[in-house]
Amino acid sequence: MQESALVVEVPEVDSLVDPWRQVHDPVASRGVPAHITLLYPFVPAERLDEAVLDTLAATLSEIRPFDYALASLAQFPGVIYLRPDPGDPFRELTRRLSVAFPDYPPYGGKFPESQPHVTVALVEGDATQVELLHRIQADVGPELPIRGTATAVTVFTPDRAGSWHRAHRIELGAPTRRQE
Repeated sequence: MQESALVVEVPEVDSLVDPWRQVHDPVASRGVPAHITLLYPFVPAERLDEAVLDTLAATLSEIRPFDYALASLAQFPGVIYLRPDPGDPFRELTRRLSVAFPDYPPYGGKFPESQPHVTVALVEGDATQVELLHRIQADVGPELPIRGTATAVTVFTPDRAGSWHRAHRIELGAPTRRQE
């Protein structure tokens, strides 16, 4: 079974970070744009039925669109990312989705406190990460902050070849406006 993912797409930053992501983030070349992950792994693609989508829509109907800025680069071990500010609305989205779908904790439960982020690069080795962070900072840093508005959650699903596709888009605050 191939899991799906729930994300907030971040088109405002896609063109800026895409050159880095194409080289340093494998999901970029498989069709996933710049995004903030809310739940992954999520329901297997073949089990994304009307009941799941209705629960998603009902959960997301309680959250209004919100503004944020991507103002700084940060890092986890092996990850260079853009940090959204404020991060709390993304954490609240993740929390509510986790309550609605308790069988699908963020990142499979690996990280109890999920940090909202837009991955720019995945790297191996501390020295490589430090050098790459400096290069990305020189390229991306002068363009920050970039402002955006979270208006919807997108369900991405993989195909058999490993490419990811938008399967559903559910507007925040509007349960009846789910789009295929």
